[in-house]
Amino acid sequence: MKKLIKVFLVASLLSHLQSIAQDSTSKKPLLLSFRSHYGFIIPHSEELIDVSGSSPWGGEIAIGWVQNGQEAWNSCQCFSQKGISIKYFNFANKDVLGSTIAVVPYIEPLIGARNRFYGSIKAQLGLAYLSQLYDAEENPSNLFFSFPISFFLGVEGNLYYKLDPYWQLMASANYNHISNGGLQEPNKGMNFPTFSVGVTRSFTPFSFPNYPKKAFDKSQRKTQLTVLAVLSGKNTPEENGFDSELRPIYGAAVQWRYQLGALSHLKLGTEALFNGHTQTMAERRGESGNYWEIAALAGHELVVGRIGFSQQLGIYLHKDFRETDLLYQRYGLSYRLSERLKIAGTLKAHRHIADILDFRLGYIF
Repeated sequence: MKKLIKVFLVASLLSHLQSIAQDSTSKKPLLLSFRSHYGFIIPHSEELIDVSGSSPWGGEIAIGWVQNGQEAWNSCQCFSQKGISIKYFNFANKDVLGSTIAVVPYIEPLIGARNRFYGSIKAQLGLAYLSQLYDAEENPSNLFFSFPISFFLGVEGNLYYKLDPYWQLMASANYNHISNGGLQEPNKGMNFPTFSVGVTRSFTPFSFPNYPKKAFDKSQRKTQLTVLAVLSGKNTPEENGFDSELRPIYGAAVQWRYQLGALSHLKLGTEALFNGHTQTMAERRGESGNYWEIAALAGHELVVGRIGFSQQLGIYLHKDFRETDLLYQRYGLSYRLSERLKIAGTLKAHRHIADILDFRLGYIF
């Protein structure tokens, strides 16, 4: 199983590197980055305090390409980078938490890129392989991880300093999250901020052209209405003589987006989801009811070209079985396939605890 997982991660990397190589032929400068990380674990529930005292450390190599052409500039009045990172983190608790290796695609809008000293914000979503998992008898303290392949989400703030046309220094504040999205329990998920420093090397010298910047025309604000089909699943725990089973979660969502600036958008929506996990857990307790969950959401979406990164706060309007707060967060990464179609993945969380990861297919009106 471990060999298959490693083969899958390597295959994913090679596939993405092939696309990068193809893009590099279209005069998009190729970059190679190296970073070291050091951080801490947030004990977001009482059960995690005893195993959250270690300080994760690790390293990262990233390959990406700079979007510095006229077309990229016209899409957002900015420059950006796209690429993929390979991250290794050691959680400094070998027997309980172990380590992880993650393959993580990213999008990185640049701020003030023509200057010698500039910044960026990076959004990331990928897969992580974990070496140590929860086991009721052999590793009961590890409530963070219970499935060998989990999702890695990250947000970064980066500062760069150009040494010459080839080399840059970088320093970053990183917020990292690993969770299996509810595929298997326990699934507390780990939140671990890190600070990192490193260098970036360009394969060819490049610059950021001084394209004319057009002031955002408020009269040309764009709105977008999207209807999405939603599909997910969550495993029930193996307990009290009941076997674990993957239960479906499905439904629909409607989203309305209003442009605030070149990249910034207000995002409002509603969703109605049937929760098969809740149904099974209620039936185990001998209870019955309505298993549809209806909610309203509001938040922000950063849109760079075809890619959108959103953060929304949701409130339940209807939920018969409520074992969590009335409010929840939903983080999303979307990609517009065409003028009418988009795909997305979103993570639903209650405070610091990841609940469900879903996949969405949307039609844009």
